[in-house]
Amino acid sequence: MSSLDQAVQTQLANIQKKTGKSLVELSALVKKSALSKHGEIRDVFKARLGLGHGDANSLVHAVLASDGARAAQGQHVQLHRATERFRGSGCRVDRVA
Repeated sequence: MSSLDQAVQTQLANIQKKTGKSLVELSALVKKSALSKHGEIRDVFKARLGLGHGDANSLVHAVLASDGARAAQGQHVQLHRATERFRGSGCRVDRVA
């Protein structure tokens, strides 16, 4: 196990200690909430469980079984589409030195 994996496991164990809830229980909270967006779930964890941003963010990744790659890929696709729309609009941006 890499040191990064160990750090994440330690963080998740500490979150479970802080909240008094297992990952299964925390996952159930997400399912009951019917929320699906990462940011919304993170904000619920922060508000309801008193977690900091980093802990809440890591917990969302664990609960959704996400490493962030899908989200990053989605942002890349959105940026690419926006760039293509901009190029097709005939607008021009001059470089400012």
